[in-house]
Amino acid sequence: MKHLYYSFLFVTLATFFSCSSTEDDDASGFDDGRRVYHLTVADDADATRADDGLTRALLFDEGNTLSATWEKDDRLTYCNISRIYYDVSHNMEYPTQGNLAALSNSATSQFAGDVICKTTDYLALAYPSTTFDYETADAASYVISLEGQDGSLSTLARSFNYQYGVAEVISADPDANMANAKLAMMKSLLTVCRFSFVDAESNQAIMVKTLEIEYGGDGSDKNTYPQTAAVITSTDSSTVHASAIDSNKPLTIDVTPAAEEVYVSLLPTGLRRIFRFTVTSHDGHTYSGTFRATLNEGECVMANGLPLSNSN
Repeated sequence: MKHLYYSFLFVTLATFFSCSSTEDDDASGFDDGRRVYHLTVADDADATRADDGLTRALLFDEGNTLSATWEKDDRLTYCNISRIYYDVSHNMEYPTQGNLAALSNSATSQFAGDVICKTTDYLALAYPSTTFDYETADAASYVISLEGQDGSLSTLARSFNYQYGVAEVISADPDANMANAKLAMMKSLLTVCRFSFVDAESNQAIMVKTLEIEYGGDGSDKNTYPQTAAVITSTDSSTVHASAIDSNKPLTIDVTPAAEEVYVSLLPTGLRRIFRFTVTSHDGHTYSGTFRATLNEGECVMANGLPLSNSN
């Protein structure tokens, strides 16, 4: 596969959260100094990082590159990973979390929502909107799914272009009900791929109706592909990765209507892996082939004209 790197400006979340003027009293239910603040989250201009992450909700194919933007009402989830709330009635712990909505159609949109925090808290940010759970006393996690992809760029961008970021609350003024936080990084957890295939004998393009992806080789995961992955949050975005959850079947992409180009979000491999593709064409023919590739976080891979053998 040919790897094509592309660069975006990293997202600047100039985020404004509207809220009530609830004080730290019995009505708020908080006893640790945290409260609902009107919080602004801004990019940390001093952060050092690469600019090749997929950091927008909408992706646009421009031939050999992708461009990206947020769209109004795109929703992020924030999770205060510095605060564990203990629910006595259900005898369980869970993180303080909520949703943020984009206010404009732009590359650097503002977001809005209510945030419970205090100075020095860390907020995890995730796209698409998700639910965080605590697996241990100090580790919030969530699960991402690769099932249900339909091969379109729009569905991939809205539902499978998983992002993770973290912001630190650096100031809070209870009197003014205002707080500020800095976003150190927003990164992609997966690899975006654009595949197209040709008949190895005729070199004619294949109109893809169904695409199955599985690992080849001799590993224990041969003939399978993860349907889900777990993400363990951290205050250091660079240490957060999607870890595959075992599966016993290939990943299936049903393409409706059939298309020559198929867009898929896949897990980074870390190492070079063998992939097996099985394609059912719009006219009922079945094609297959294996290829070696290394998939890296935040990359876009343009794999054009992969030759497959007709199995009919």
